[in-house]
Amino acid sequence: MSRFKDCTCPYCENAFTENDDIVVCPDCGTPHHRGCYMDNKACKNELLHGSGFEWKSPVEKAISGFIAEEEREISVNEARWQAFKETHGKEMDEEKLQSFQKFFSFEEAKKANSESTQKRFEERAIYGVSEREIMSFQNSGNPFMIDRYRRIAIDGKIISFNIFAGFLNPFYSFYFRAYPLAILFAVFNFIFNLPSLFAYLYNMNIVTNANTIAMVEQLYSKFGNLFLILSTGLMLTICMFFNYLYLKWMTGRIKTVRARFEENNTELGTEYYMTLAKIGRPSIIRGFVDNIIASAALTFAFLFILNIMKLT
Repeated sequence: MSRFKDCTCPYCENAFTENDDIVVCPDCGTPHHRGCYMDNKACKNELLHGSGFEWKSPVEKAISGFIAEEEREISVNEARWQAFKETHGKEMDEEKLQSFQKFFSFEEAKKANSESTQKRFEERAIYGVSEREIMSFQNSGNPFMIDRYRRIAIDGKIISFNIFAGFLNPFYSFYFRAYPLAILFAVFNFIFNLPSLFAYLYNMNIVTNANTIAMVEQLYSKFGNLFLILSTGLMLTICMFFNYLYLKWMTGRIKTVRARFEENNTELGTEYYMTLAKIGRPSIIRGFVDNIIASAALTFAFLFILNIMKLT
């Protein structure tokens, strides 16, 4: 059962438990509930058998990704070392040449293996959270993002450019369910776009007060460029710091869920990781809906304030 921990049956999509009767496809290794397998009389991944498909658990997939990246690094560094020797080998004696080998750190990379990768996968090195918890929360096993998070948390490199975060926020934050960040970005974005909003409300005859229109036109003529600069500055700031802010929010959320399980003396097993996946699972549809709701709420609140102040 240990290999199938945190896995689900591909037919009923229910998580495997210690008491389940599990059968494994003899061709690709995909686990099923015996009842589900017998009812469907075939492996869920039968159509993939011809392509050499081999089932792997989420943990095995993540470890494979790290090992593949390490192997790639080893091969690249070895190629660089060979090129360096071919270029400079004739100019140096063997001792001096070998002294340069430390700059091509493939020997250190060779020490990486599945055991060390597993340890790294489980240790809580990213702001007190493990890579496994992050992958469960994000429903992703992307080694690139994990490596980026490690650089932020361990190396202190909090600036990392994320162009999608800058151009697509607050939707991007709503997509990842980072609601505090999403609401904050939505408010700032709303404020910096007030001149455009006033123009729209005027054209729609929602705001017709001549004094209000005159005041807005005067402010826009004086501070229009400032609003543009602030809006652009906000976008660039989000591009540079979103990954850091999201990581801090995500790790805090994970630790809150973990604390709740520990308080109830519940094992941090399948249920825990499934809870993280449910809470953090990104959703495009939910992102769009939440973005629309936030924009509408801010607009109605703004109109309510204008109405109270009799500026409409």
